[in-house]
Amino acid sequence: MRRGDSAANFSVIRHIALNMLRHEKSSKVGIKNKQLTAAWDNGYLLKVLGVKKNFMRLPYLSPSFHSPFLNTSF
Repeated sequence: MRRGDSAANFSVIRHIALNMLRHEKSSKVGIKNKQLTAAWDNGYLLKVLGVKKNFMRLPYLSPSFHSPFLNTSF
């Protein structure tokens, strides 16, 4: 990545993320609510990202994972 291209790169990533939320049809709510739900619910986030169930087991996405950097568990 070039130093001056970070704004354009972030814009592309943001556009892709918004398109993924727009194409997710399981809930009939607005984009803002879908963003909040994806931030709070890891299952919904994986659904939006298109990850299949049991495809990839990530320990930091499980509810029982305890972060060594925070005082809360996810």
